[in-house]
Amino acid sequence: METPAALGFSMPAEWEPHEATWLAWPHNPADWPDKLDTIRWVYAEMARKLAPGEIVRMMVRSAAEEQMARRYLQRAGAD
Repeated sequence: METPAALGFSMPAEWEPHEATWLAWPHNPADWPDKLDTIRWVYAEMARKLAPGEIVRMMVRSAAEEQMARRYLQRAGAD
């Protein structure tokens, strides 16, 4: 089996040209004990700051989570 690197794929450094920035919407309370809501606002703010200069793609686990993420992003002005 060929690896992604063998097929010509790589993970560019953040300053290198790239098509988009990918973020995974925070969803697991165990990852962010007592901070999940705050962290969601941080992600919304990151998306807002990045969006004027590049495409931001947000990964979510479900349609319900997508709707929640959209609400945070819209309130942060990142829609």
